[in-house]
Amino acid sequence: MVADLEETAAAAQETLTEAKVLFADLQEITGEKSPLLYKADDALTELAAAARAIRFLADFLAQHPESLLHGRGQPGE
Repeated sequence: MVADLEETAAAAQETLTEAKVLFADLQEITGEKSPLLYKADDALTELAAAARAIRFLADFLAQHPESLLHGRGQPGE
């Protein structure tokens, strides 16, 4: 039984060490100056721009539904 307890304690220590390494890696990945954070911010900016474009298109189509059949036309027409 003592041998089992020592084995379990050793396994727990190994797991704790691996967890510390994992948390250090996660902190590096998600830190303030991490590339992941920068890319996520860039992706959200692009997503906001796409949402604005979709709103603009929806507003335009609400005012000009015939443009789906005929196109937008030339300026001044």
